[in-house]
Parts: sequence; structure tokens; C-alpha cells
Amino acid sequence: IRSYTLQPYQLIKDHRTGIETGNVNAVLDGNIDDFIKGYLMRKKERKQ
Repeated sequence: IRSYTLQPYQLIKDHRTGIETGNVNAVLDGNIDDFIKGYLMRKKERKQ
């Protein structure tokens, strides 16, 4: 689950991983690699 705040400031936060970015335009353009990596790392940690 991600929150997209565009006004009055720009922030995207993934609530599962805690990853946040202010680079909203990049994420909206499809650059979600940091979110995917964070999710996979968290999933791996839970299995151990």
C-alpha cells in the first residue's frame, strides 16, 4: 500500500516497507525499483 501526496508537498510512502521518496515524477513515470527492492528484502527477512 502506497500513499501519494502531491499537494502541498510531494511525497510517496510505501507503508509496508517504510520507504519514502520525494521524487514523485520518477515514480509516476514507472521508476518503482526502490519499492520493489524494499518489498523483496522485507519478504526475505520474514522467511528467515
